[in-house]
Amino acid sequence: MLKALFDDKKEAGIARELGISRHTVRTYMLRLHGKLRVNSRAALVTAILGQFLTAVVRRNSSLPPICARRAEGGCPFQQ
Repeated sequence: MLKALFDDKKEAGIARELGISRHTVRTYMLRLHGKLRVNSRAALVTAILGQFLTAVVRRNSSLPPICARRAEGGCPFQQ
């Protein structure tokens, strides 16, 4: 669902792609808005990106680095 959100697909397109109802997509989106305390689609995308970047830069993260220079200590996203 997040990939479709980042691809700027509308609720109907997301529902069709995932084989679920538009109502289910809307419910999930509303829950994401609530959990991340945002009130627009743009703010939701920004909040998700922020959460992802925070998770990626943590040491011993299982997520792949977003910067090829991380191992050398040259990544600007390291804490």
